[in-house]
Amino acid sequence: MLFRIELNDTTNAFKAYRKEVIDGCRPLLAVHFNITVELPLKAIVRAYSWTTIPITWRNRRTGEAKLKIKEMGSHYLFICLYVWLEKYLSCGDYRRDHYLPLTEQSLREVLELVGFEVESCIAKFVPYQMVRRKPAPLLLVRLYLKLPWTWHFFGQQFLVIARA
Repeated sequence: MLFRIELNDTTNAFKAYRKEVIDGCRPLLAVHFNITVELPLKAIVRAYSWTTIPITWRNRRTGEAKLKIKEMGSHYLFICLYVWLEKYLSCGDYRRDHYLPLTEQSLREVLELVGFEVESCIAKFVPYQMVRRKPAPLLLVRLYLKLPWTWHFFGQQFLVIARA
């Protein structure tokens, strides 16, 4: 309902993913059963193709379910809200159409082969920000640039600085 998708059971853990989908859903935040909600929602929001295969569901005959909604409810809610915010506020930053098979290492090698001296190579530097309604507040940009440890979490583009 929140995401306006035709997926009726996100908590069912019987799913199959291609490696590129799991890699494309990073960073993963879930540490418990809520991974069963995070992966499909992120895959859908990030425009990966998906389908459902109907199954017949039967309740357990023996044993007890390990999922405790009282304990895990807040984890599920957090993941759902996080992915919902990504969908509606990220301006498509995580969409697959941003995929570029060029890496910082391959660019570094090419630059060195043609005679450039690479001074700095940062694998994850800035988030994808192709189109925005309003420019990012300068104060937030300055703060982000002064906190390199945040680049690992939000950075999706690399930076290579080289001299001729």
